[in-house]
Amino acid sequence: MRLPETVDLTAVAAAQQKETARQLFHYLQRHYSRMLHQLMVDAETLKQFITATRLQADQSGYATGELFSFFIISSFLSGTRWLEDPAYATLKMVLEDSVADSDITQQLHFCRHERQKLDAILPALHNSTIALLKSWPDRLVFESVLQRWQVLALDRGIPASSLLPLYRCYAGDFRQFAGLPLEHNEVKHVNAGIYGEIPVEEVALYSADLTPELRYLLLLHLHLALGFGRFYQTNPLHSILHQVLKSADPERPVALIPFLSMQRQRLMDNTGHRK
Repeated sequence: MRLPETVDLTAVAAAQQKETARQLFHYLQRHYSRMLHQLMVDAETLKQFITATRLQADQSGYATGELFSFFIISSFLSGTRWLEDPAYATLKMVLEDSVADSDITQQLHFCRHERQKLDAILPALHNSTIALLKSWPDRLVFESVLQRWQVLALDRGIPASSLLPLYRCYAGDFRQFAGLPLEHNEVKHVNAGIYGEIPVEEVALYSADLTPELRYLLLLHLHLALGFGRFYQTNPLHSILHQVLKSADPERPVALIPFLSMQRQRLMDNTGHRK
């Protein structure tokens, strides 16, 4: 048999990455069955997630070795593009500070800890979202619902100093999705108070020009982004949520409530599933 004159190192690296991705698929199935159950993720959805995340790993400089495995597993735990989500600013700083003297296993331990904190608050967050979905947009007290969202964010472990950047980011995303101008510079930004309260000027900045229906949708987006990650709309793990959100506006609350209720129940059900 004649051997090739040259070795295609790019093809070798791609083959190695593909094999690592296959092993990670089975690893996540075996060690995170409980989380897969809670998220209502089947095997095909998990494969789609790994395929999409492989491309992100390539683009982000995490294409090989342990860094690739870290990128896939941390994206599974914290959501796709979690490094761009202000909700994980503290985790990002911890990983950057510990990179010199910590291995990948230790860094994944930090990610798992953050996931446990999120799972602990998700039932209460889903309760708040369901209450929002049952309300009438024109009777909604925007500030009261936003205040409740702030409390849940703090309970999740978001530092008070990070709450205002989190709100700005999520509200800015919503305005972009809705085709609205980004009103970042109309007022002088101030820091959140010691208790993490978002200043009234900031509330007006991002919501004063919205109709009751759009303010309702902004609050819904804030809840979903806090619970499912900033990029929940493109994370393949949330394929069922994506189908629900495609429902027409009058039907969306009707479809979202049973979805959130089911996931809330699964989060509270500890029988027969390992994490």
